This record gives sequence, structure tokens and C-alpha cells, in this order.
Amino acid sequence: MVACQSPTVHIYSRDLSQLERSRVQSLFETENIHFKFTNLQSPDHYHEPYLLYHPQDSDQALISAVERVVREVGFNRLNTQVFNKKNHYYTQGNMGLYFPAKNSHSVELPELLFTHQCTTTDMQIHIKQNGKWMARNQTDLQGKWQYVEPYLTLHWFDGSGMVQQAYQGRIHTVPTKLGPRNAVTFTVLGHRSYPLALLNCDLQAIFM
Repeated sequence: MVACQSPTVHIYSRDLSQLERSRVQSLFETENIHFKFTNLQSPDHYHEPYLLYHPQDSDQALISAVERVVREVGFNRLNTQVFNKKNHYYTQGNMGLYFPAKNSHSVELPELLFTHQCTTTDMQIHIKQNGKWMARNQTDLQGKWQYVEPYLTLHWFDGSGMVQQAYQGRIHTVPTKLGPRNAVTFTVLGHRSYPLALLNCDLQAIFM
């Protein structure tokens, strides 16, 4: 938690999905960080999250809190830098948080995924904003998720320890009764022999 008089963090949010934006908002509120979303795109050369700030705003507690948020969203690190462009610094009391710019082929994580290429009964997986996933037709089946585009990881506690399955997402077109439709499919990267059948399935969302 950070102090009430902390600077305002301006979040460049155009490159965030709706799910990511909601997650960031929830985490910033939990950390008690003052923030504002700005619908501007991060510069193309930012391939990792960057926090830019005025030299007098070098508050390590606040920077650490922002780093926790960035990691919870699914990024491995936060780069920090005192802003200086043409001898003009970021105004004191304001910070800029830039998430990596996405290209037109970016793979966003939908809130609802369906099992695909499965030998078991089809299931619906709800990707919740609090970092947890839940099988919608089996409410006692749940775990945690992480997403760093285009890689999704589902974690599940099997009673004795934590197991996980990794997936790689791709955007493509699939045939439907209404004609071709865009879809995102997350294909299993690990083995398909887990005791939990769900982890042996690909996951897919079709955009109608």
C-alpha cells in the first residue's frame, strides 16, 4: 500500500484488452495507487512495460507497488526510467506507465473459452479478472491463470501439489453454420495425459 499523497500514474491503456484493463484497475485500487487511464498507444519501441517519472518522484515503495501490478497482470518485469526528452522532464506528481504496443495480429485472451479437440464432455472456462479460472458447468473446478501474449498457463491444485498446462494462442478463421468466423485457439504445449481431462484439451473462442 502506498501513501495518499503519492503521484498519479497515467496508464497508456489502448494496448490493453478489456480483461487486462479491468485487472489493472482492480490491482491499482488494491495497492491504493492514484491512477488515470489514457486512451493513447505506447511507442512501438516499448516491448516491455515502462514506468517513466520525474526525478523527485523516485518513491521506491510506489515503484515496487506498480511492479507488483505489472507482474500480476502477467509480465516478467517493469522497466523504470527518469523521463527526459528535449530537456523536459515528466511533471512532478505524475508518472507514465506504458504497456507494450501490440500489432494488428495480437492475440487477446477472451473471458470465456471452450474446450476443443477433446475426448471428454465439452466444458466452458471462465477467465476471471481476479487471476482465477473456473469451469462454468462445474463450479468446484477452478485454479489460477497467467497470460503473456500469446502464451496462456492454467494452474490447478490436484490435492497434493500444483500442476500446470501451457498453451499457445493463434488467430485464425474457422467454418461455422453461419459461414467462416474469426477464432482464437490456444493449443496445448505440454503433454495430454493429466488426470484432469480439461488440461488435455485445446481451448477456443469463436467470434460470431
